[in-house]
Amino acid sequence: MTNSNLRGYKKIRIKQFNTIWTLGFLMFFHPARYVVGGTINNLINIITFAVAGALIICSLLLRRFGYRMKKSTQIIWALYFWCLVGSSIINIIIGREIDYADTVVFFSIATAFILLCDIGIWYSPEKTMRCFLLVGITVCTLNALTFFLFFNHGGMNHSTIEYGRTLTKNYFLLGEDNATYFWSWPVLVVTWFYYYKYSKSKLFRIVALAFTVILSASYLYVWSAMAMVACISVPIVLFIFIKGLNREKKGKRTRNHKGIQFWYMWIFGLLFNMLLSLQVILPLFQPIIVQVFHKPATLSSRTFIWERSLIQISQSPIFGYGSEPAGLTTRKILINHTHNLFLETLYRGGVIALIILVLFFVVLTIESSRVRSSILYKYLIIMVFAFLIYSSVYFAFYRYHYLILYILMAHTELFDDSSVMNHQTTARGVSLRIRI
Repeated sequence: MTNSNLRGYKKIRIKQFNTIWTLGFLMFFHPARYVVGGTINNLINIITFAVAGALIICSLLLRRFGYRMKKSTQIIWALYFWCLVGSSIINIIIGREIDYADTVVFFSIATAFILLCDIGIWYSPEKTMRCFLLVGITVCTLNALTFFLFFNHGGMNHSTIEYGRTLTKNYFLLGEDNATYFWSWPVLVVTWFYYYKYSKSKLFRIVALAFTVILSASYLYVWSAMAMVACISVPIVLFIFIKGLNREKKGKRTRNHKGIQFWYMWIFGLLFNMLLSLQVILPLFQPIIVQVFHKPATLSSRTFIWERSLIQISQSPIFGYGSEPAGLTTRKILINHTHNLFLETLYRGGVIALIILVLFFVVLTIESSRVRSSILYKYLIIMVFAFLIYSSVYFAFYRYHYLILYILMAHTELFDDSSVMNHQTTARGVSLRIRI
């Protein structure tokens, strides 16, 4: 298949692409799973399963047009497969009870989201991010506004309820204040990425700034201090890189001496997760947690969750427990994840899952670092690093929206302006030599 035929194929599918991908992303930002149950929720789960199957077939058909899933994307999908399906099968064989419905639903959602992002970014990064932002900014803004309009203070401390549908009392639209971070923060990161790469219009800058202010204010309102700091840091980080971005826009290559080494950053992020969950470094941060952020020294009972999770992990360290919830209760609320990336990986998939996670970061680093002059690559590195730090106190495998950041990193070559400029210059040079 020639490049001209491939471009023609894309032109034929532009309108269908925009509509399908917008509807596809809407499926991942729907609030119904948190505020309603019964028939509607079951219908959405069936649709999710069907969409995942359709995208798998689509990915196979697109291979004739040059589509290949990146190795790092394959590995992160394999991590979800093992933690949600493979490990669950092992646990069924040895006699443990597993929630089959949750296993199928969570894995279908993760598969559909990964394929939707990967195929879309391969096909057209600009259009994919536009569809993602159209849905994400709209829904996440509405969710943030509900904190103010309905006086939702968020936080489990304000309720004595069982984990389930009655969460709507304090968490109005997207389910809970912590969940909004995993929904809205990746949207914010992509918003500023899209602004500097594709649309530096005044209108979109106003949208990006307003979205940042609304999210920051909502995090401040529920006093999610760490989320608020992460939110404010997004435009600040890109502001620091503005000069470098302008050079790339003009086609001037920026020399990258050592740059930002992602190797060190993800290794530090995982070690931070591990040491914090083991409460080795927690005493160092307790004065700041208590005196500055006015949070309990136990990090809202997370230390209790980590201690009990470690006991559970020690009983099945190799294979983990799959999609089976921890089954621990505190303050009458069911703990269904460990609130930590390191522990969550071990709990769901054991040592095997941890090895897959490390392999993913190794491959992602190799794939993405091929374009060493990209300023936007450095921006994504810092954002992923910020996510790794935040995931030390809150992480669950069924919060999958952050995966778009990893997939963007894997496709870094699509965003390197300098390589495109060099390619065009080389092409002009060849044409000149032919004329002479």
